[in-house]
Amino acid sequence: MVDVFRETEDAIARVMEEGRPVELPPANSYVRRVQHQLATRYNLDSTSSGKEPQRRVKILPAGSVAPDSPRRACSAAASLRLTCRLHGCEIHRLRRRRRFRQVDRFSGRCRTAPFGGRGGRPSREPGGTRAGELVRGLLHEKLTPWAELFAFLVARAQLVEEVIRPALARGETVICDRFAPSTFAYQVHARGLDDASVRAANTIATGGLEPDLVVYLDIAPEAGLKRKLGETEAIRTGLEGIDFHRKVREGYLAQAAADPARWLVVDATLSREQVVERIWAELDR
Repeated sequence: MVDVFRETEDAIARVMEEGRPVELPPANSYVRRVQHQLATRYNLDSTSSGKEPQRRVKILPAGSVAPDSPRRACSAAASLRLTCRLHGCEIHRLRRRRRFRQVDRFSGRCRTAPFGGRGGRPSREPGGTRAGELVRGLLHEKLTPWAELFAFLVARAQLVEEVIRPALARGETVICDRFAPSTFAYQVHARGLDDASVRAANTIATGGLEPDLVVYLDIAPEAGLKRKLGETEAIRTGLEGIDFHRKVREGYLAQAAADPARWLVVDATLSREQVVERIWAELDR
């Protein structure tokens, strides 16, 4: 199954990078279901074609399939964490499918006030670049805490230089899944790595790039994990137990308490519409 993850995520990386469909090899119904789930998690479309045993999945750029198609359906929401700069936004996650639907909403809204019509540039980490997607494959493995940290930082450094800085230079609004606040919640607070050492390494990876506003959608780990049932999660941090996720939540809330002028904490049990409007009201201030 790990090979399926890697093969599918490699195809997803190509679709994201090249903007054209990629057809996967024939697979059984279970594997195809996983492939569709992975495509949905990355906000891409997917279709199946052919007859058994040659039936296969094709991954397509977002918007290639009609909005009411079953393969465009996303499951109920869990939690979302959003970080924004005026010209660049960053989104952290507990659950990908809702997160990317929210990314779409904010990308569209960023083409209007208060952003002066500048387009929204969605991205994510670990990933968002060809190299980052390859690093993501490494994060399927059981790594030591420091190895896990450096894998995330490799992907982040590539994303900053290849995607984020060029987009900001063009005046675009960048919406990115995950950034430094996740590192301090997961690797420092939950894994127990030294804060100063991690902060120094992260600064090198990002070149000092930081968000101006962090919006954290807060939900109890027990509720968040229940919402993840049935979702395929390849990265090992998503497979940890409840105690780990409680520490992650504490890590986010500790950051919010330490820097209240830059953080906005929103109740993630609100409806999707309420969450969007609450965040947008803050951005529109």
